[in-house]
Amino acid sequence: MAALGVDLEAAPDRMNAALDELGFVFFFAPAYHPAFRTITPVRKALAARGRRSIFNVLGPLLNPGRPAHVLLGVYAEPWVPRLALAFELLGLEAGLAVHGELGPERGIDELTTATSNRVRGIGRLRHIDARWEAGDFGLPSGPFTDLMGSDVAGNMALVGRSSPAGDRPPS
Repeated sequence: MAALGVDLEAAPDRMNAALDELGFVFFFAPAYHPAFRTITPVRKALAARGRRSIFNVLGPLLNPGRPAHVLLGVYAEPWVPRLALAFELLGLEAGLAVHGELGPERGIDELTTATSNRVRGIGRLRHIDARWEAGDFGLPSGPFTDLMGSDVAGNMALVGRSSPAGDRPPS
């Protein structure tokens, strides 16, 4: 996101202005939550070794913004109903906990058109407990490899930008 020009450390007044203008805003947890600022180095070190930790589960639950609606990507299928229930207990108005299934014991914390998706509703969507496929919604499916990115330069090329935003003046 930073390479695309998103200021992850923007001041609160700028974030409020973006929320007023656009109707949504992205708060980068380490910039706005004291606990995440402290644990970020440990979390990054674990992620660099391909290790998940309790921080992957706690992060969304500790959101100081307390959103009324959420689309929560869950890294492992067994956590979908658990996190849906946790958000239910926190009183969310509506939301979905989702997990893209890549194979036995493999998945991503996203909805995807390339795989089956485990979905559990929260709040007024609590009746949803399903597996969704792209075709269920009239969307084409494709191989998961089509969704895989690479390094920053490769990903920037995919979105039609030749260099990270930090390499040129802001537009």
